[in-house]
Amino acid sequence: MAQTTDGYLWLGTPLGLYRFDGLQFASYPMTRMEAGLPALDIDALTADSQGGLWIGFRLSGGICHLTRDGVLTNYNAGNGRGPKSVLKIVVQGDRSVWAIADNKLLLLRGDRWVDFGKEHGLPDEPLWSLFFDSRGNIWTSARHKLFVLRPGHQTFVLYPTKTFIVVDLAEMPDGEIWLSDGWRVIRPLDPTSSEKKILVPSYTRTLIEPSGSMWMAQDYRGVSHFQAARNHKPSGPLVAESDLTSEQTNSILRDRDGDIWVGTSRGLDRFHASPLKSLRNTRVEYYPALAADAHSGVWIAMLAHPLVHASGDTLSATGREIGSSPIVCDDQGRVWLVDPLFDTLTVYDRGKMSRIPVPEEVHRVPAQSIGLDYDGAVLVSFDEFGLWRFDGQWKRVQDASLPSEHPLTVFRDKERHVWLGYPDGRILMRDEHGVHALTPQQSADLGNILTFAVFRDRLWAAGANGLAYLDHGAFQRVSLSGDAPLRGISGIVEDRYKSLWLNTSVGIVRIVASELDKLSIGQKSLEYDLLDDRQGVEGTATQIKPTPSAVEDKEGLLWFSMSGAVYSLDSEALSVRKSVPALSLQNVSMNGVSIIDREHSSTSITTSANSLKELEIDYIGIDLSSPEKVTYQYMLEGEDKVWREVGNRRQAFYTHLRPGKYRFRVRAWNGTAPWQELSTPLVFTITPAFYQTVWFYLLAILVVLMFLYLIYLLRVQYLTNLLKDRLKERSDERLRIARALHDTLLQSVHGLMLRFHFAAQTLAEDTPARQSLEAALVRADSVYQETRSQVESLRYDVAERTDLVSLIARRAQELEIEQSMTFQIVENGQRQSLNGIAQEELYRIASEALTNTVLHARATSAEVILTYDGSELLMKCCDTGIGLPPLVLASGQRTGHWGLIGMRERAATIEGKLQIWSAKGRGTEIEVRVPARRAYLYSNKRFVWWQRLLQFRRTATGLDSDPDILGSK
Repeated sequence: MAQTTDGYLWLGTPLGLYRFDGLQFASYPMTRMEAGLPALDIDALTADSQGGLWIGFRLSGGICHLTRDGVLTNYNAGNGRGPKSVLKIVVQGDRSVWAIADNKLLLLRGDRWVDFGKEHGLPDEPLWSLFFDSRGNIWTSARHKLFVLRPGHQTFVLYPTKTFIVVDLAEMPDGEIWLSDGWRVIRPLDPTSSEKKILVPSYTRTLIEPSGSMWMAQDYRGVSHFQAARNHKPSGPLVAESDLTSEQTNSILRDRDGDIWVGTSRGLDRFHASPLKSLRNTRVEYYPALAADAHSGVWIAMLAHPLVHASGDTLSATGREIGSSPIVCDDQGRVWLVDPLFDTLTVYDRGKMSRIPVPEEVHRVPAQSIGLDYDGAVLVSFDEFGLWRFDGQWKRVQDASLPSEHPLTVFRDKERHVWLGYPDGRILMRDEHGVHALTPQQSADLGNILTFAVFRDRLWAAGANGLAYLDHGAFQRVSLSGDAPLRGISGIVEDRYKSLWLNTSVGIVRIVASELDKLSIGQKSLEYDLLDDRQGVEGTATQIKPTPSAVEDKEGLLWFSMSGAVYSLDSEALSVRKSVPALSLQNVSMNGVSIIDREHSSTSITTSANSLKELEIDYIGIDLSSPEKVTYQYMLEGEDKVWREVGNRRQAFYTHLRPGKYRFRVRAWNGTAPWQELSTPLVFTITPAFYQTVWFYLLAILVVLMFLYLIYLLRVQYLTNLLKDRLKERSDERLRIARALHDTLLQSVHGLMLRFHFAAQTLAEDTPARQSLEAALVRADSVYQETRSQVESLRYDVAERTDLVSLIARRAQELEIEQSMTFQIVENGQRQSLNGIAQEELYRIASEALTNTVLHARATSAEVILTYDGSELLMKCCDTGIGLPPLVLASGQRTGHWGLIGMRERAATIEGKLQIWSAKGRGTEIEVRVPARRAYLYSNKRFVWWQRLLQFRRTATGLDSDPDILGSK
C-alpha cells in the first residue's frame, strides 16, 4: 500500500493496481487516456514527494513510475533499464529511489537502475530487506546475515547479531532499531533483556508510530500492537486486534492522518487511535448519570447497575442495582439520587446507603434533575410536578415567579445562587431572597436549557440551540468558526489548561483557552476541535436527562456520558489531529467524452459553444479518516452568483453555457477543519459559435429588417390598391358629374342662348330690347365659358408630374392675370415635395383665390407666397383689390356663391387652417396653414437616405406613374 500526496490510497494486488478514495475503489487505468501497466502481479508500492507512485512487479514487470500527471515510465529487463522482479522500493527524502530487486540492492541513476550493493561490497546473496535509519545508516539483510553501510563508508559490513532472516526493520522515536526476524522473533537490534522480545512464528511486517506504538502485521496471524516503554513508562501489553476482514495480512501503512491501514486477503482494515477510554468490562445501557466525587474520581449511575465509583481505570460498585436517575454529590461528599426502582430518594454516605420515601404527590414520578439549594438542601425536579426541596422534610418550592413546568436542570454556582433551566430557553435564578426570572432577551434563546457551569469566573449556560455566557446581566451567545453546528449541549467542563469542553449532539467539542480569550475583545466566533466517531466517540449526549453529561474529577480527568457509553479523557495527553480533505479534480468531460482526468490535468480549457452541450466536472476531497463526512460547495464564476450547496455529491453539471470566460471553484469541508478550496481553479473559455458572433447577430438583424421591409412593401401595395380603388371611385364620380353638367346644364344653356340669339335677330337693331338681349347673350356666353372651364377642371388631373408652383403659374397664365395686374409667386425656405392630395387641395384653393381676384377684386397686383417650414406649410394669396364686403367676411360666404366655403372645406380635408383678412379698399389676404405631416411627402429632412430608398421603391413598384397614390401614402 502507498498514499500519494493527493490523499489517495493505492493498493498493489496480484490482479493489478487499485485506487481508494475512502469510499470507492477504482482499477487502474481509470480512463482510456491512461497507459496500461506492463504486468499485473504487483509486489511493491511506494509514493514519492512529487505525487508519483513507484510500482514493483513480482515476476517480470520490473519497475514502473507513474507521475502525478499520468506519465508512465517502465524500467525492466525488456528495455534494458531495470530488473525483472521486485521485493521492495524505498524513496528517500533526497528523492533517491532504491529497490530490492532480482535479489540485489539497486539504485536509480538517471534512467537506469544500477547494482549499488555490488558497488559497495555486498555478497552475491539474495537480499530480503532495506531500511534507512535517522542517522543515515543503510540496512539490508540476507539469510542469517544483517548488513549496514555507515555514513561516509564505502562498504557494507556485517552487523554482529544473530538472525535467521530479517524481513523488516523499524525505528522507535528515541532512535532504537527494531527488527523483524522472520518466523522467529521481533526484538530490538541490541536487546537488553528478554522481556523486549516478541515471538512471532510468521513473516511479520512492522510499523512504529510517533507515539512509540509498534504494529505487527503477521502473514497468517492477524494484527497486534503494543506501546513501547517511553519516558520512564513501562511498555504496554500486547494487544491482538480482532474482527479483521481476514487474518491473512499482506501490508500495513500509517496514513498522513495517523490512521493505520492493514491490507488483508479479503479487504482493508483501518485503525485509528482514540484519546478516549471507555469503561472496561461494563455494559452501559441508556444514558449514565455523572457526578464528580469530592475527593477523587466520579460517581456513575447506570441503568440496571449498582452505583459505580470510577477512578482512573479502577471501578468499584456500591449497593444494589438502581434505575436511571440523575445524581448529585453534596458538600459533605454524600451522593444523592432518586431511584425509580424503589421510588425513594437514595443517599450514599461513606459506603452506607439510606432510602427516603418521596412525597405521595410524586409517587412513581421520575426525577428530571437533582441539585443543591443555596443552603445545601437537596432540590429535585419531578416530571410535570415542579421543583421540590428536601432538608430532612419534603416541601414543594412555591414562588410566583416559578413556571408551572418542571425545570430541566438545577445548578448551584460558587456564590450559592441556584440556576434553573426550563424548556423554551427560560432561565431563573433562586437565592435566599426568592426567585428572579431573566427576560427572553437576557436568556439568548438557547432552546431547552440542559446544563450550567462556572469557569473563568463566568456562568455558562447551554441547551438545544447553543452556548452562552453571562455578561452584565445578560447571556451572550458563542458560535463556532465556519458556521459549524453547535447544538444539543448537555455538558460543560473546564480542563486544567483552562480549555472549555462541550458534550454535544455532534460529538465532544474543545475550545482552547487562547480562543476563549477572544471573547474579551468582542469576538464571538471561535475556532474549535471536534472529537467524534473518527476519534472513537460512539453515541450522543443526552438531550433530556440526566444532566450534566460532562464532569471533571479532582485528578483533572474529564468524564463524558453518551448513549450507551462513558468515556474518560486525559487532556494532557490529548493531541487532536485535524484531517484536511485533499481536494482535486477527478475528471472533466464534455458531451460524455473525458478531456481531463487526475493524471492528465490542465488548468485551462478552450472550446466552442457549438461543440459544448453538456459539461460534467468530477471532483473529490479525500479524507480517508471520515470520507462520509466530507461535504462540498462549488461555484462557476460567470454563471453562478453564490456557492452551490451539494452535500456529498462529487459532480457538477452544466448545460448550454453561453460564450465567455468561466472559473470553476470547489471547496470541501469535513466538519473539523476550515473549508478547503481547490488551489488552482479550472479556467475555461467558450468561444462563440458562428451563430453567436456579432456579425451573425448583425446579419440576423439585417434579415429581420429586410423581412419587415418586405412586409412593409406588401402593406404599402395593399394600401396603394385600396387608395387606387377609392381614387378611381372619386375620379369616376368627377367624370360622371362632368358628363352630367356637359350633357344637361351646358347643352341647355347653349340651347337657350341660341333661342335668345334667334329671338334677338328678329328685333330691329336699334331697339332697346335687342340691345339688352345682345348684352345678356354676351354675359351668358361668359358664364357658359366659365362653366365649361369648371367642367373641364373636373376632368383635369391635378396630380400630373409637376409641382405646386408650376401649377399655380400655369393657372395664372390661363386667367391672363398679368394683363390686368402685376403678379408674382414667392417661395420661402427650401422647396419640399408635397403630398399629392395636399398639393391638389392647395392648388384648388389658390386657383379659386386667383379667379376671384381677376373677376371681382379690380386689383392692381396679386401674389402667392409659399413658406416651407419644418412643422408646417404656409400659403398666402394676397391682392390689392377692393376687398370683401363686411357681410361676406363676417358670414364667410357670398349668398349664392360657394367659393369661400369650398376653400375652407378643402383646407379641412388636409387638416389645414384657413384664415381671411380683408378691408375695404385695402385688398384681401387668404392664409392656409397645413401640418408638415400632411403637407410634405417626406416630413423629416434628416432621413434623406430613407427618402432615397423610398424613391427606389417607388420606381421599383411603378408607383411614380400615379403621384396621387404616392402622395396619399
